[in-house]
Amino acid sequence: MDEVSARFELVKLELVELQQAIRNYDAILFQVKGWAVTVGLATAGLAFTTHSRSPVLLGVFSSLAFLGIDAHRKSIQRRLVKRSMNLEQALRDAPIADALADRTNLAVPGLAGSAASPGPTRVVGAVLREAVKPGTAMLYFALIVLLCCTLLSLS
Repeated sequence: MDEVSARFELVKLELVELQQAIRNYDAILFQVKGWAVTVGLATAGLAFTTHSRSPVLLGVFSSLAFLGIDAHRKSIQRRLVKRSMNLEQALRDAPIADALADRTNLAVPGLAGSAASPGPTRVVGAVLREAVKPGTAMLYFALIVLLCCTLLSLS
């Protein structure tokens, strides 16, 4: 097996691993959303049954915590998607032998380097950017609105 064939096998393996990791993060994000809804509705129900406001505050804080978890996981998933797209783009733009020979556009294997944490400052920035995106924040915003309505109805 020559070097180009070996590098092509590494790229194929990396693409398979990236796709599996992206799907795994989809499952994790679905579970986080499920737990957020469960906890939010449970705290609203507890507030109604006990006629107490403290479960509502717990629900609001837990919704914010789940938003942070969701945003963090989604920011990691976006790095994986970006690497996958970069690999596919590099393979699509040039003949495979040329793309695999060019070490600047297609570093193989690059999964460890591309998925590694970019540092605390950049992680926090990525998580905050993800947290304010409507696709991420809408569920948690709706839960907080529901909990605030619960709080108002207890007054």
